[in-house]
Amino acid sequence: MAFTLPPSVLMAVSQLLITLAFADRSPTTFRLIVVVCLLFQAWDFQNAAANAIESRIHLVFLTSFMWIQSLLAFDGLLLFKSYADDQTSSITRRYQDGQTKNIPGLRTKPRLFWGFHMAFNSRAIGTPWETEKIPGWPSDLLEKSSESQSPTRKSLILRLLRNAILSYLALDLIALQPPPLPSLIPPDKESLLHRLPLMTTEEFTTRLLMALGCWVNAYAVLIFISSTIYLLHIAIFRLPVEMYPPVWGTASSAWSVRQFWGVAWHQTLRRPLSSIASFIAHDILRLPRHGSLVARYLKLYIAFFISGIIHWQSDMMTGIPPEERNAIWFFTANATAIMLEDGVQCLTRRVLGEKSAPWRRYVGYVWVCVWFFYAVPPWLYPSIRYFRYGVDRLFPPALSVAWRVQGALGKV
Repeated sequence: MAFTLPPSVLMAVSQLLITLAFADRSPTTFRLIVVVCLLFQAWDFQNAAANAIESRIHLVFLTSFMWIQSLLAFDGLLLFKSYADDQTSSITRRYQDGQTKNIPGLRTKPRLFWGFHMAFNSRAIGTPWETEKIPGWPSDLLEKSSESQSPTRKSLILRLLRNAILSYLALDLIALQPPPLPSLIPPDKESLLHRLPLMTTEEFTTRLLMALGCWVNAYAVLIFISSTIYLLHIAIFRLPVEMYPPVWGTASSAWSVRQFWGVAWHQTLRRPLSSIASFIAHDILRLPRHGSLVARYLKLYIAFFISGIIHWQSDMMTGIPPEERNAIWFFTANATAIMLEDGVQCLTRRVLGEKSAPWRRYVGYVWVCVWFFYAVPPWLYPSIRYFRYGVDRLFPPALSVAWRVQGALGKV
């Protein structure tokens, strides 16, 4: 039975609990109690927010945030057991291009500030447990006369401000677009295989644009959120810029489905999902940590399955009925795609040799596009069908630049 406190109170209590747990030299029993409380509060928040928040976009973001915070707490408090006393003067960071560099570790006083930072530090930046293969900074951000792999505070603040403004304007413009015709996105047009003999040019174009638009919209949303949070921490709290490396890799690195999710796409959930999957495979099921294909792909499926559950919950908050929620299918299907492409790559290396050739990358890009053309619509179309245009807005009309411009043009 949920107590259903106001959403704002639940969020405040949740942040206080996780901050105190990270900051204190807490025994595992206390940390376990905190994690259970956070899970309970996430469930309670979901019930309370459904009746208190009108926009389903806000509802999805806030409820997802509460559940993700619970995952981060389980990972940091119970699995790799981060304590305030674990602060270190420096760590070795490994970048996606293979380079390594010693950077200053996260050192904060008092311990409560460490706890607050770790509550939002999904990649464990600045700690001994930092996520591997952090994306490097864009070359135009780095001073040519310096050997540093980090930008100056001023240049990073300006770049984050630019990213926040551009992503805000992009999302504002996207929100003004008219919805697609219902006849273009019905349930019977979600599956690609049985539609191929019947597919029209209009249906093909709609499917292609929707699959592309899904990632553009998600990218803009997450860029806006991450840039805003980074600006707050760097400009106001004056934290070191090394603590806020890029969240995203480059689009050119997405030459396979594995590369898309592991390198090009954001790393926000990578550490907690991987840690929980490893805990289940190695600590509970006692599978070997090295050299086991069963363990490798079981961890892959567990990580994608948990991600699917998080997105399934978002679909529920959007008002999609259970029979039309395909998030779990979509994310576990991506695990299957990765397993299949691993097999194909292994075979081609045996037949053609280990030497890389440019055409292999080009084939990979085509494969990734074809895969998402097939897999995205069954997950995306229900969200579009149940989206309430004009009601489910990320930004209110009072803050909408595009809405004001449209209104002014309409009066001309």
